[in-house]
Amino acid sequence: MILGANRTFRGLPASLAGVLLCCWTQLGCEHENSPSRESPQDVISSMAAEPAATAPTPSAAATSVAPSAPPAPSVGTRDAYRSASAKIEEALARPGMAGAPGFEKNRTQLVARAKSEPVFFVKRPEPDPTMSKGIAAQRQFFERTDFSWRTLKQLRKRFKNEKETMRQLFLSDGYLYSEDANRAFTLVSLLRPSMLFDEPELWIQRGQNVFHANKGEKGEYFFSDGSESGQRVRLLHLDRIGVGTPPAPLHVDFRDLRYRAYFDRAKVRHISETHLVADLRYGEHWVRTLLARDGARLTIEAEALEPERLEKVTAAKERQRRQLVAVTLLRRSMRAAIDEGLPFDEPKAEFGQEDGKLRRLWTKAYFAGDTSFKFNDDRYHVFGKEGQALVPQVCIDFMVDTFQRASGSWFLPKDANKRERPPGKLSWGDVEPEKLRRTKFFVRFAREHQDWFETLNFPESSRVELGYKDRFFKWLEKRVDDFAAGDIVLIRGYTPWDEEDEHTHSFFVYETDPMSGVPIAIAGNAGPANLWSWETEARRTPHRTLRTRVRPKLEWLESFLDTDGAATLEPPVLISGRR
Repeated sequence: MILGANRTFRGLPASLAGVLLCCWTQLGCEHENSPSRESPQDVISSMAAEPAATAPTPSAAATSVAPSAPPAPSVGTRDAYRSASAKIEEALARPGMAGAPGFEKNRTQLVARAKSEPVFFVKRPEPDPTMSKGIAAQRQFFERTDFSWRTLKQLRKRFKNEKETMRQLFLSDGYLYSEDANRAFTLVSLLRPSMLFDEPELWIQRGQNVFHANKGEKGEYFFSDGSESGQRVRLLHLDRIGVGTPPAPLHVDFRDLRYRAYFDRAKVRHISETHLVADLRYGEHWVRTLLARDGARLTIEAEALEPERLEKVTAAKERQRRQLVAVTLLRRSMRAAIDEGLPFDEPKAEFGQEDGKLRRLWTKAYFAGDTSFKFNDDRYHVFGKEGQALVPQVCIDFMVDTFQRASGSWFLPKDANKRERPPGKLSWGDVEPEKLRRTKFFVRFAREHQDWFETLNFPESSRVELGYKDRFFKWLEKRVDDFAAGDIVLIRGYTPWDEEDEHTHSFFVYETDPMSGVPIAIAGNAGPANLWSWETEARRTPHRTLRTRVRPKLEWLESFLDTDGAATLEPPVLISGRR
């Protein structure tokens, strides 16, 4: 059945109605609501190629007069189920492609530890086959060493004037690609486009989007289009970069599809040249789905969904759509704090522990009409260079401010007619604002307001220090369903700057991987407000453990967010102006 772009279904928008067609096919599932328990490695490896059938030559009669197409079966009927099943069976019979099983085996650590655009590869990117034996040996050494950071810096210095050699060393079919998490983090951290190219213009493919960048006066590249236009190009793991006309991609973009189809997890079953068969999860329901490929872009062609499950899956899709809208609005507030460079509330010079004292002085100066204030003989600005309110924040302030800012409450900029913070639609009741600045109180408040928040504590016996990365990410992989975009995570433990007392830090889960479900970017205020990866957090405070997760409930978010006019649903940018 073709999805109609201008039709509606039971009062829903066409974009949602189109996702609800078809039925559930019996393609070797263990249970009607569950995908096979095979690992991604097993699934990709089992995609055996079969010879393509030879198409018959059309007869003269067939080419002269085209018969009328039969009407498409109605959505949610048994005929629609059979039609979708037949399409998926046909797709499964086509010759299969191998994908990138080595990448999928390590996917959780790769996308969580290095800032990545978490694409899915239909074919593994390969090194340049024309490189010399000497360069191939250097590349192989980098790929095998346990000291990737030091090795890349040495190679970068040695070949800094040989851009083609640098590309041969570190790119695979143009991709910044590795199947090892440490090397992936190293590539993202130490490579810039100017180390790989000299040309005046480049293209960067990130997910399904292709952006362009121009070379600046000092040799660095700056985006010339897209949402980051004017910003210096910072590469993500799995970006593809080149000059001229971009070749056909070796990947597809499930993250973009999630913001159009409203699923929360995907599991690929079969890859062909033109289609993928995947199980998409909506709430508790898995739906086998035929996806058409157009470059890196995916569209739903058929869904195998039994009529008896249609209502429940429809409700799950609608709830996921609402959740995506709410989190998108929260992210706008997070991004505003990041783009404005809101500072951490820590004095330049302090005597003992004085974190949190600057905000009170800042607030007093703001409403007094001042442009600066002093603490411990150091002067601080009330406004940033662009006139934004430069509000100091401790880590939990970032959470509370995000909610309030999203509700419409924030300090007016310098060029406003008056110094004011509009109240917004969110009320914390009779709670003193100063109390919400304390992490322990905020967690207790969340537990006491179960209609607003859902809290989850991790017992001491199950905790793993972030610095034990293999163990921690295996722990995280087993608990991916405990984390979603918009959740607040609290970690606690000893820090390099204080090995006597434990300290708590909090941040938002900013985005998750649509394939594994693992959080791939976190947002908060560990210094200037920023986005970072789990790897960065683990290196900063390796002895902390994850203690609590606080999830704001959807209905509470919708009580103060403007969801009616709402946000354009699209994948959020995964990089900021700062690492």
